[in-house]
Amino acid sequence: MQKALVQMNIQLTEVLSDVMGLTGGLIIRDIVAGERDPKALARHRHSRVKASPEEIIKALTGNWRDEHLFVLRQSLGMYDDIARHLAECDTKLQAELRNLGEKNIDLGKAPPRAGSKQRKEFDVRQILANWAGVDLTRINSALGAFYRGLCARMDKPSANTAVAHKLARMVYFMLTRGEEFVDQVQQRYEEQQLA
Repeated sequence: MQKALVQMNIQLTEVLSDVMGLTGGLIIRDIVAGERDPKALARHRHSRVKASPEEIIKALTGNWRDEHLFVLRQSLGMYDDIARHLAECDTKLQAELRNLGEKNIDLGKAPPRAGSKQRKEFDVRQILANWAGVDLTRINSALGAFYRGLCARMDKPSANTAVAHKLARMVYFMLTRGEEFVDQVQQRYEEQQLA
């Protein structure tokens, strides 16, 4: 889609951070539907877009050659088709994960607002924790310091292998013993504060 837009001299990437975000998606769908007036297309500008309406109008002034519009229409159709397939996969995956969840693990914080990207990530994390019986996602933050310490002493491929082995052992013990991950650095800090 971006290539077709650039070939028409439509510079949406200059004024929008995500061409298929809310504003860009509406503009592209309007172009495919037949709208060519830059002022009419710029009305889709969301209030959070940093670019001014005038900048968007300037970015939407281009040529509307049929071959480029055809490519844009085809690309948008493929984008929508892939998005539909991904949504079907997400729905199936969540249904399968819900069937696996046997426990109700408290993740320790309130879920983000419904419909947000963070909420989807939280829901998947919750389903994974219910299935595993422990919150496996808490490990990756603690391994960063361990990895950096290893990189100072050895080459990166060896450090990667060592961290992978440590991660595998941590996950194994968490799953077999049902124990939550405890960040030992944080635990030592809390013990020092109590002393």
